[in-house]
Amino acid sequence: MDSAAYTAFDANDTLYPSDMWIEILGETLGTDPNSVHLFAQMMLGVKDEVISGTKGATRGANTVMDLIHELFVYSKTFELARRLWIISLDGQLTPDNDPEVVLEAAIEQGLKETLAARPQVARSSARTPGRRRRAKAANKKPLPRK
Repeated sequence: MDSAAYTAFDANDTLYPSDMWIEILGETLGTDPNSVHLFAQMMLGVKDEVISGTKGATRGANTVMDLIHELFVYSKTFELARRLWIISLDGQLTPDNDPEVVLEAAIEQGLKETLAARPQVARSSARTPGRRRRAKAANKKPLPRK
């Protein structure tokens, strides 16, 4: 494939601002050139899959979801769930505070209140404000959208 296929893209038509990648990944990947190289190769593979067509777009989306699942173990949510689980091991929690009970209830409630429970038409127009409200409620900085 000619090099133009790898350098030609519209930087103004992306999901997130370009500087966000460096802000998020810079400290981690910036210390290891081999990791940067591998990550870039993987992202190029995802890009090639996505533009290859419907099957490729599905594989690209599956790859991104796999990454999201792998990143979970580094999240604050994972750490909190692990702490709750460890506390539960000594049997001192009330049944209402058992991790499975708490998490299942939170998931059920969350699904009722999220965009996933709303009609398909409402999703696209409400996507960003909902993300921003949830991030604000969680006292987190929302991802900037273009």
